[in-house]
Parts: sequence; structure tokens; C-alpha cells
Amino acid sequence: MEEPQTYGDPAVNEVIAYLKEARGVPKLNGSDKDNRAYAKRILNLLHKEHPTFDPIKMTKRLIAVSQCYQMYRNDPCFKTIWDNMGSLIVLSRELRGSKPKPGYTIVNGLRKWD
Repeated sequence: MEEPQTYGDPAVNEVIAYLKEARGVPKLNGSDKDNRAYAKRILNLLHKEHPTFDPIKMTKRLIAVSQCYQMYRNDPCFKTIWDNMGSLIVLSRELRGSKPKPGYTIVNGLRKWD
């Protein structure tokens, strides 16, 4: 028996499958085309901003963080994650307990070197 043929970017397919599994839904809100486009945008942006990290793992982390908060849990689609990506990254850092690197402090969202 042949495996079903998959289309598109395997990374996009993987994060879409992960979001469906995390939300427990067979279909995401919005069209498949929109969800694939937003998933691709997220992956591309994370790869561009953080080239040494795996964008698939980072996207899965954003999905996992969005599961922790009720306001993001209600709408299973990548547009919601894209629209709230900045706040989800901040929440992810808070959950992880990361602290600023030594040598500078953060004042009003800007680095102040010691």
C-alpha cells in the first residue's frame, strides 16, 4: 500500500500537524491556504531572526506557550499566533525563566550596557 502523497514544505506540514494535535481539532480555523501562508511566514521570520536555532522547534514552542493561555487557545489558526508572536515570545521567556545576559540591564525595553 502506498503512502499518501504530501504537498508543500515538510516544515510547514509538520507545524500544522503539531497545531492540530495540540488543539485536538481535525481542521484549523480559516482556510488551509491562509494557515499554510502564516505558518511559512512564522518559520521564515524565526529562521531569519535566529539562524542558529531550529525554526520548527521554536514554532512548536510558540504553539505550546499559546496552549497555556486561554486567550490564545480559543482560535486554532496560525494567524492568531502570527498576530501575537511578540507577546508569545515574551511569555515563553517568562515561562522558561530566562534572565538578561550579564553586562547589560534592560530599561524600558532597551539594553543599557554596564
